[in-house]
Amino acid sequence: MHIRCRAMMLLFIGIIHIPCLISQQITEIKGKVIDENGKNFPHVHIFLINSQTGTITNKDGAFLLNFKGEEDILSVSFIGYKTESVSINKLSGFIKIQMNPSPIQLDEIVISNLSASDLFKKTIEKIPDNYPIEPVLLQTYYRGKVSEKDTLLYMDESAFNIVKSYKTAFKDEYFLIKNRNFHFTDKFRLNVRRIGNVDVIKTASEKFDDAFFRKHDIEYLPGTTFDNRYVYVLTFSPKDKRKGDNGRIYIDADDLAFIRFDVNFQNGDKKYSQYKKVEGKYYLMEGYSMHLNRYLGQEVKPAESNIVTTHISTIFKKEEIEGTPIGIEDFVGSYATQNEDTIFWKKHNVLLPDSSIQQVMKEYTVRQQNTGLSDSLQYATYIKRLYAPSVSLMLSSGFAKDFQTVNYNQYSMNRFMFHLIQKNIQGVFKEQIVLLSYYVLVAFPLEEIFSEWKLLEMNGISARPYPLLYNKHGMAYLYNIGRSALSDFKNGHYTDFMRLHTIRNDGHYVKSMMIEEDLAKIDLSNKNNQYEYFKQYLPMLFYYRSSNIYNPFLRDKKVHTDISEAKQPLIIDRNRSWVKYLFNPTVEYQRHVKRADLTEQESKYLKHSSYWSWLNLVSPQMYGISKFPMGNRNSITFSLNYLRTPFGEQFGQNIWIMRNYSQLHGVFFKQYKNFEKTSFGIGYKLYDLQLFRNAFVTTSLDVWQQPSDFQFMTNSSFCGFHIGQLFEYQFLPDKYIHRNNMSLFIGYDYKTKGYLPESFYLKENFNIKAGVKVNLK
Repeated sequence: MHIRCRAMMLLFIGIIHIPCLISQQITEIKGKVIDENGKNFPHVHIFLINSQTGTITNKDGAFLLNFKGEEDILSVSFIGYKTESVSINKLSGFIKIQMNPSPIQLDEIVISNLSASDLFKKTIEKIPDNYPIEPVLLQTYYRGKVSEKDTLLYMDESAFNIVKSYKTAFKDEYFLIKNRNFHFTDKFRLNVRRIGNVDVIKTASEKFDDAFFRKHDIEYLPGTTFDNRYVYVLTFSPKDKRKGDNGRIYIDADDLAFIRFDVNFQNGDKKYSQYKKVEGKYYLMEGYSMHLNRYLGQEVKPAESNIVTTHISTIFKKEEIEGTPIGIEDFVGSYATQNEDTIFWKKHNVLLPDSSIQQVMKEYTVRQQNTGLSDSLQYATYIKRLYAPSVSLMLSSGFAKDFQTVNYNQYSMNRFMFHLIQKNIQGVFKEQIVLLSYYVLVAFPLEEIFSEWKLLEMNGISARPYPLLYNKHGMAYLYNIGRSALSDFKNGHYTDFMRLHTIRNDGHYVKSMMIEEDLAKIDLSNKNNQYEYFKQYLPMLFYYRSSNIYNPFLRDKKVHTDISEAKQPLIIDRNRSWVKYLFNPTVEYQRHVKRADLTEQESKYLKHSSYWSWLNLVSPQMYGISKFPMGNRNSITFSLNYLRTPFGEQFGQNIWIMRNYSQLHGVFFKQYKNFEKTSFGIGYKLYDLQLFRNAFVTTSLDVWQQPSDFQFMTNSSFCGFHIGQLFEYQFLPDKYIHRNNMSLFIGYDYKTKGYLPESFYLKENFNIKAGVKVNLK
């Protein structure tokens, strides 16, 4: 145990040379930078001209670089100091460099006809000339840490690639290669919030718009130098001193290019970004941000992060891009993995830990709190995102009878609306308010009345939705059907009439199954997936499952006499109406069944049903638990459910088994109960089985024994089955992301006579499905 602890510390420091493991073509250069007074010089930029690799000095002024080849030129630069150049080779070893202030001072800068604001605007206009428009590949290193006073509490580091361009419409792509994290305290579970977008130039035209110039004072400060070139220094501050951010801007005098941004936010946070000219273009070399985590009744805990460009590739191929796609907003600390890969961290030119970090690592015991992931297959599954923005549409030859397709499209639309809201609404709180408003006021009511409308349309009955969705009855409903028409419907199509009482619950069940299938495919211990889950999936899953819970003790709903009979809801109380017609199929139709209208036997059965409906809250996914481990490579999850059916009740237990981190299997046990008999069913589903490159198939098989003629009062039963397959072919590969941007679906469904919640039709049915999915950026 002690040996492992020491080994991990040495791995992290990353300065042990292992000749037998590292290619002889890679040379390690170590050194230290001091200022004119002999003190350690942090954040000095170190760059190898020929190999175009770089890093920065740590808090102690130390640095480490690896380079290929025989010789190179080491460039050492910092704003206001003379750039030093040192020739190096394979035998250079340790290098000590002293930096001296630049002898060039630009105290008097006069730009004809350009004020500080005009210079700022002119520099923004020249961004396309000074920064790469054609995509480049940047290999980067990131370190984040959280401290309390001078005590380090948490740290994570990552290596990732960025495909970057300063073309206006280009969206930078991020690819995580590896990372690791360390919790040095058990008192807090801390993470640096996000990578954060430290590339100010990327969004300069949006951030520094006309409103910015109206609200800020921009002035000249004494000039300075960088890389032995003249640099203009501007300062900006809000005209209203009580609010707003302030900072400094450094501009190359010859090219009119931004080389540095320093921003001090009103809330105390800080950020800076540093750029360097390499072969005629300026590149992001370093980004730093400091966020003050403030907790009620606790000390402020600063979270700091550094991003350093370690290599620039101006010409690259897609095959050269390592890593898994992530978003700039991702919680990088949640991707902890492969802590002990010594060769990897040496290869990627890590930013050397300073002496304070080294001291913490020496004291760090073997109590690592990470995922424990060890192989690439498990890692790929772990970082799989719960939600990738997409637009999906499925059509079916039996669309009017294919409830599964209806629910699939509704579910896809909800996720797409989530994407639009997330993209266009600024602020998490506002985003959540808009999203919940959409669910409660639009999505859920429309889904429920649409399912009833389709069922009635199948039976040749025309109904209208109440225009405001919610009304005096506190629910969405259909109307425009008189009492006599509904009475004829009950007498002529009794089973479909009973289905009208339960179809909303069927829809809740089908969509909750879709959500739980999505959750079973991923790992919710990934904080990005937790974030998506709590924002999008939890509200939907909670609504669909909780809506299938019934309260038998509710008071009778009031019938509003000011609304005509034809405009009243079709069924005012589905629960009491359902049990009334189960026991008495021939009883006269009543739009409003009250408690007094139920017999003692019917009331007792309704209470029994209501108590069993609480099974719908038995779902680990609804409580943020994705799966339970089952050996090294397998995991399992489950849920229970209860449904009222046209012939009685359905109890279900769903089990999902993930094998080898990637192949999902579903097993579904069902129990059907009417008044006289209990029968059973079982289903199996194999998800996304890869047939060949870019081609997948999902296969479903169900068999059952159900009450004859779907009757409540019968002691006989019949057997039936369902089989379905959906083939997916992915194409249109993305230029930079390892995925395909479009999928085509084609499949079929065949069922014999029988009840399935996902099918409108109870008789034999066959239909063909076709669909398309487009992945969005």
